[in-house]
Amino acid sequence: MRETVLLFHFDDPKQKRELQLLLASMKMKVRSVELAEYSKPLGVLAGTLEEGDYPEYDGEDLETESIIFCGLSNARLNDVLNGIRKKKLKPIPYKAILTPTNQHWTILECYQELQREHAAMEAARRTKSDA
Repeated sequence: MRETVLLFHFDDPKQKRELQLLLASMKMKVRSVELAEYSKPLGVLAGTLEEGDYPEYDGEDLETESIIFCGLSNARLNDVLNGIRKKKLKPIPYKAILTPTNQHWTILECYQELQREHAAMEAARRTKSDA
């Protein structure tokens, strides 16, 4: 699978363009996912699952930017994250790696899981700092 990065809810055109340029310079395929495509599984959007007949999504957008990394090794993922820091791009709070399990999820399902994980990490950090 070709290294692919899926972008969701990037409202800031400058941030989006800088990220796209960074990823393109690393020879990665970048796909900005449209709101209407949010009902498709992540694997379909990434090209790992066959296209199917999915209804057009007409609900609310995500609350913040999200990014899904598809087919990247750990080293390449670290290169991207370091590149984001070096370019001083605004942090992207919700990031995930495409897996055999989550490739069947929609971005909305993945986003909910990321929110749960984020909240659990935040609670653990608060508990640790209180100790």
